Amino acid sequence: MNPDLASVYASKTDDELLTLALERRSLESEAQSALWAELHRRKLTSPGLRPRATPDDPPFTKQNPAFNTPAKIGAAWFLLALIGFGLVFATVAYKAHLLGTAVLTYVLVWGPIFAMIAWATHRTIRNGKPRSLTKRKL
Repeated sequence: MNPDLASVYASKTDDELLTLALERRSLESEAQSALWAELHRRKLTSPGLRPRATPDDPPFTKQNPAFNTPAKIGAAWFLLALIGFGLVFATVAYKAHLLGTAVLTYVLVWGPIFAMIAWATHRTIRNGKPRSLTKRKL
């Protein structure tokens, strides 16, 4: 463990350490180890001791103002248009006796694309906020 990191963390307040612990994924492994050693030394491992959100902190739903009511209405219209297009396409393919080929092509081409979008969305929601590309020392 790096003695410089240990002294930096020892000089921080309990609230600063707990805030850093909440953002531990952005720390390098050596910094994480030093942080956990300091937290254990101060006996700050209980979840009840984590800092509470202040009224100034926006809740998670307010952190994404782009997904407001007009965006939801637009998404609903887009979904309706997509369903309508799919129904028209399926009807034409059925009448041309190519429904099986059309469905297979649709699943093989668009299936992986939609699966990746769903996976990335789930991962982003699960992680809570985007992670930076660089690791921080402190």
